[in-house]
Amino acid sequence: MSELLKKTNTKRLAACLAVPLAVGSVVGKAISKDVKEYSELDKPNFAPPKCAFPVAWTTLYTLMGLAKYKALEAADEEQKTTVRKSDGLQLSLNFIWSFLFFKFHLRGTALIEMTILLLTILYTAKEYAKVSKTAAKLMIPYILWVSFALCLNASVQKQVTLVTKKKTRYLILSSTLFFYCYLITSAYSLMDRHSSH
Repeated sequence: MSELLKKTNTKRLAACLAVPLAVGSVVGKAISKDVKEYSELDKPNFAPPKCAFPVAWTTLYTLMGLAKYKALEAADEEQKTTVRKSDGLQLSLNFIWSFLFFKFHLRGTALIEMTILLLTILYTAKEYAKVSKTAAKLMIPYILWVSFALCLNASVQKQVTLVTKKKTRYLILSSTLFFYCYLITSAYSLMDRHSSH
């Protein structure tokens, strides 16, 4: 056990874990009110309960940090730069998606952004694999979850689009009926005026 601790760069490990967990904490607090609105959306049957998200993301952020640590420990100086850049990029995209989807309700934009996020995560895992197979394997749950979240985002966007189309149709129909009622009322009013003269 003592040998294992000696081999572990505790400062680097702590930093690798702290960054994604801190990002997750900031996002969680920033969108807490908006997540409540999400629970009221018309979602597909495979959508997990709201309580599953904090557990899933805490686990994924921890695995993300461990993966980065393993990659950095195995990488040379040049490879470390690539590891840090790819991890920073995917974590930034992860951060942005939460605000697009929950805070600003831009489901379509969030869908496009998450597609880019997934590709970036795959690229990050590929770069990790060059220096540590373990680091790449630790990214698999993250890849699977984001793939699932992408399907969920697409399904929610589809439902929102359908609802919007229905609302638009009702608005057009209501406006048309109102317009015809106005024309008929105006016609009768003119007829009454002519008949009175």
